[in-house]
Amino acid sequence: MPPSWIAYLLVAVHVVASSLHGWSHLHAGVPTTFVQNIFILTVIIAIPPVAAASIARHRLRLGYALLLSSMVGSLLFGITFHFVVDTPDSVLNVCGAGAGAGARVFLVSAVVLALVELVGTVWSAYCWRRLSTYLFWSS
Repeated sequence: MPPSWIAYLLVAVHVVASSLHGWSHLHAGVPTTFVQNIFILTVIIAIPPVAAASIARHRLRLGYALLLSSMVGSLLFGITFHFVVDTPDSVLNVCGAGAGAGARVFLVSAVVLALVELVGTVWSAYCWRRLSTYLFWSS
C-alpha cells in the first residue's frame, strides 16, 4: 500500500501554494469570474482536504480518486488560465512592464502551484492505480 503521509504532505503544500496564489491575485489586482470562483472553491480548495480525510479513514480508492481528479482539474485550470489563454489571469498580462511585487509573487506561485499539481497528479494516479490493481488481484 502507498504511504499515506505523502498524500497528506501534497495536500498541505497544495493548500499553502493555493493560498499564496490567491493572495497574489488580490495584491496584483487579477480578477476571477464567478464561474472560476466556484471551480476554485470546489475543485482546488475543498476537494483536496476531503480526499486526505478519506485516505485517513482508510477509504483509499475514494481518497486517491478524489485527489487525482482535483489535481488534474487544478493543473489543467491553472495551465489554461495562467500560461495558455490570453486572459487577465495570464502571467504575461499580469507580469508585464512595470509589474510590482504582487505580480512576481503571482508568477512564482502560479509556477509552484503547477509543479505541486503535476506531482500530485502523478502520485495520486500511481496510488489509485496500484490500489485498484491490488484490490482486483487480492479478491
